[in-house]
Amino acid sequence: MLQDARAQLQRATQLHQAGQLDDAIGIYRRLIKASGSPLEIHRLLVLALLQAQRPKDALAAARRAAEAFPKAGQSQLLLGAAHLALGEAARALAAFEAAEESPEALAQARFMAGNALCALGRFAEGVARYDAVLADDPRAVEALANRAVALNRLGRTTEALADFQALVAMQPWVPVHRLSLAGAFLELARFREAAAAADEALRLAPSLAEACYLKAQALAGDLKFDAARETMRKAIALEPEREGFKVALSWIERHAGAPEAALALSNDVLADNPANRGALHERAEVRRLTGDLKGALADLESAMDQGAPVAPVLVAMAGVLGDLGRPEEMRATIDAALAVDGRYPLALYARGLDALAHGRWEEGWADCESRAQLLPPPFRPLAFPRWDGREPVSELVVLAEGGLGDQILFARLLRRLAEQGIPARLVADARHAPLLGRVDARIPVSRDLGDLDPAAPGLRWVPLASLPLLIAPDPATWPKAPYLTPPPERVARWSHLWDGSFAIGIQWAGEAAGQGAAVDSVPLAAFAPLAGLEGVTLVSLQRGAAAAQLDAVDFGSEVLRFDGELDRDGSLLDTAGLMQHLDLVVTVEGPLAHLAGARGKPAFVALKAVPRWPWGRSGDATALYPSLRLFRQTRADTHGGDWTSVFEQIAAAVPARLAAG
Repeated sequence: MLQDARAQLQRATQLHQAGQLDDAIGIYRRLIKASGSPLEIHRLLVLALLQAQRPKDALAAARRAAEAFPKAGQSQLLLGAAHLALGEAARALAAFEAAEESPEALAQARFMAGNALCALGRFAEGVARYDAVLADDPRAVEALANRAVALNRLGRTTEALADFQALVAMQPWVPVHRLSLAGAFLELARFREAAAAADEALRLAPSLAEACYLKAQALAGDLKFDAARETMRKAIALEPEREGFKVALSWIERHAGAPEAALALSNDVLADNPANRGALHERAEVRRLTGDLKGALADLESAMDQGAPVAPVLVAMAGVLGDLGRPEEMRATIDAALAVDGRYPLALYARGLDALAHGRWEEGWADCESRAQLLPPPFRPLAFPRWDGREPVSELVVLAEGGLGDQILFARLLRRLAEQGIPARLVADARHAPLLGRVDARIPVSRDLGDLDPAAPGLRWVPLASLPLLIAPDPATWPKAPYLTPPPERVARWSHLWDGSFAIGIQWAGEAAGQGAAVDSVPLAAFAPLAGLEGVTLVSLQRGAAAAQLDAVDFGSEVLRFDGELDRDGSLLDTAGLMQHLDLVVTVEGPLAHLAGARGKPAFVALKAVPRWPWGRSGDATALYPSLRLFRQTRADTHGGDWTSVFEQIAAAVPARLAAG
């Protein structure tokens, strides 16, 4: 190369390094026009064009390099890089594989081939390429980082975590490695470690909004909603243009029990960007939660129009279709979500619940294990090994999970543990422990684990709702009702409250099922046919704010009510005792229905068109609770469906119960 050409090349590289790409590109082009230009100048030109985000020009320059140096592996690398920048991953892979045949380009070609394979969704093959690079150079940072991402996409999150930890050890000063580590911990539901990793990223880069975002998600997963809310607001303050941060805060508000705040945040995003899919999805969830099925459906349809299908939107749509009484469409939409992302936990869980509703027990329980990856999680893993259902234990800690109705349903399996001689205890919320402690005297109920040594040999834990999969998949083999007895003093407390007429306990609002689900409820006015029955006394078993509805119906004054006297300790022990004196219970699905079934008391349960899995999809009986009779909606719509005919049928069935005594 002539002296003048060397000077021009030096000037071009200086401009290139300074970010003055157009000037550098001009010099590179002039140098290439001169005969005998080395491949290195072609390489620098292609790189500069790629950095300037001119991939078409880069491809043209790479093709000229390949024509000038047809046997050089480096020219194939340049072709592949340009194709990859244009989104032509298959062509890029062919070029990189050609470069792999060239010894001087082998390591870089392997790495780039791994990138192309991952761009094609062939993550396992991509990992194999990165493995080869790292076998030659264990400190190849880019290969390690890309392998971690590919492993994560394959669901091999524990292996990805190890790579992210190695990156942190190699380059502890790089905040992005801490962010990746926080994301991996979050994926594994290790929320406190995720928050700590995000804090380390913030220590290195205090204005890193992404670290605040990940920390807020970790705090929410740990059910620390106040702290999560505050941290997400910091992320928004740092990058107010990031609409996704506001959508994430809406999610936090919804799960923290503040639907109005969640709705306001989604509306704020949509006011600026009506096509924001995340905000449409989140607003749909809030609308479903508050009973606005028409609005939820409209939002989800709009979200579907914003590009290729995504699993979260499809699962939300499936939920609304279920509320609308369209089970076949619901299941088809769940399957569509899994076709998009076969590992999406909420879709697997929804499929599992649908399988249980149809009595496909093994399939259903297996899919429902995906609930461990839901946010917020239904239970928190303990610091000692989880039970596999086979190994002997010195003590088994069973973690209560889900709503109280689910806990009453599954608690009968504690008896099965006792019958098998498995030393166990149930750990439950303080509000529910007194009631659940009435299931089996051999199984104590704790409110904490302060007396346990996590290092004790043979100590294991298991979530309550995993017991069916491990020890009794078919509910036909479960301990039969009645299996829950109230304390005698609670039975005695309520024995004097009415004159011996036929007493019907009523409840019209149940409880939320978690994951942002709405409270199951029926308008109290629908119970009017019961109030008109001769010789019947209605007794309110309703707790909470819904009890005030008695003041708004014509028959409210005729209903025996307790206005806060019932279950002041937070459990249903008073209700269980009072139920001993009732002739019948009429309720929506929820804890009261499960309590009546567990007590073996006669109850009529009003079900929406597509109820939760314990009630199946058809019929008026459930083997789970032989004392219950089911009354189903035949029509559902965006206004909650037809309850009038359901309660007319219930009222028509009461005289037979009355006659039977």
